[in-house]
Amino acid sequence: MNETNRKLTASGLLSRRRLGVSSAAMILAATGRLFAAGGLGAFDPGQAIVFDGSTAAEDIFAVALAEAGYFLDLGEPGFECPETDHASPGGLFPLIPEMGVFPLALEIGESLLFEVPSTPSTLPLDFQSLETDCDLLSVLPALESHLSSVCAQAQDLLAETQACRDRVRDLYCQVVAAIEEATTLPPDFSISANVDDGLTVDSAPPGPGDLHFDLCVRGLTNLARIPGFLDYLIPRVAACEDREAALAALQAEVAAIVQFAGGIAENKKPALLAQADALLGSAEAQVDLAEAAVASLDTLKAELTEESLEASCAECGPSDGGGSQLALSGAVQIVAKRNLIGRFVGAFESAANHTEAPELAAHLADLAERLDATPDDRVLQVIFPSASAVGQHLVAVRSPDLPDDGSPLVVVLSGLAEGAPLPAMNAADVQFLFEQVRVFRATLQRGRDDGDEPR
Repeated sequence: MNETNRKLTASGLLSRRRLGVSSAAMILAATGRLFAAGGLGAFDPGQAIVFDGSTAAEDIFAVALAEAGYFLDLGEPGFECPETDHASPGGLFPLIPEMGVFPLALEIGESLLFEVPSTPSTLPLDFQSLETDCDLLSVLPALESHLSSVCAQAQDLLAETQACRDRVRDLYCQVVAAIEEATTLPPDFSISANVDDGLTVDSAPPGPGDLHFDLCVRGLTNLARIPGFLDYLIPRVAACEDREAALAALQAEVAAIVQFAGGIAENKKPALLAQADALLGSAEAQVDLAEAAVASLDTLKAELTEESLEASCAECGPSDGGGSQLALSGAVQIVAKRNLIGRFVGAFESAANHTEAPELAAHLADLAERLDATPDDRVLQVIFPSASAVGQHLVAVRSPDLPDDGSPLVVVLSGLAEGAPLPAMNAADVQFLFEQVRVFRATLQRGRDDGDEPR
């Protein structure tokens, strides 16, 4: 095993038992200079998850595009398990210490990545034909009933997310205890665990925002934003439940390692703990995001009172009307550059040249060739403000087995880390982002059934 592979495998990332290939194929160190990204500057995500045509484990790769490597976001620090000395440290954990490509060996199947509403929520028909706030004022009882119903649903979704977070905390403490109590073995390079940092599109929550609109339709515009909040809250529950399932899988993995080896190697414990910390941090973040969305929804509800509608109705003139108009803020943008694809081509070509596994090398070389041959107008890249301290690209490469219907061949969702110079998302931005996630979802085949043959 060369020194590069030894260092990376020591991080405790991949299971040789599951992949069944040589240790040199565990981590594929990409060498050489990659192309610079265009347009994102210092906020360009230096890492990515790439799906080659499907959500099957053998088609998912993690890519560290920068020399700093691949990081896990451990979330906010502070939670401490009552029966252990371990407290979630928060911050970032360098899971891969350098530039490279490696197979995740992770079957995500129906993962959270795809848990956006299949169709956007809409207002009840009674409100869709209204032209001004005077019209809205005339159906005030129906409006108040609708707002009460939506806010009750939002509170229920928040409560579900909080209850899930509490279950995650309990499971997290069990996992941590199992890792810490396991006998510490000398460093070992043959046993390790899979990685799951959570593959959700964790966009920042929509806020009440400052929109520019005709005062005559202020209430209608705020009302039109409300369905987007429920669309945003529903995936928070599913995201937390995904983390709960991943922690259960990690718990089983730890038990298997201990049973197989009699303990956990010294170089594996930090990586296993980091995985647990990252999953807890992500579950905690879902509650924070849900709470922020509910708070924004409450703010909008407070602006849809009889008094406020009377004030905006008074601004209406004979020529006013036409209903509400929700404008995009620019928080979600389509990037008309192909620079990023060149970086992935270089990474996969280099990885193919450095692996000792012939089938894996052929897969990576084929992926690089298909990426390189993708016309500019068949690449869709979307950037949006992420709720994570680590920016990340999610890349879907259309399966060559799917008929070519003119849809994008490569879809890139680029979540920029906190602090990126993007405006806060509004409800229209959320719906627009979800539209792009649906395109991403349509680009991939779902994970194979157990009886399917790998390619």
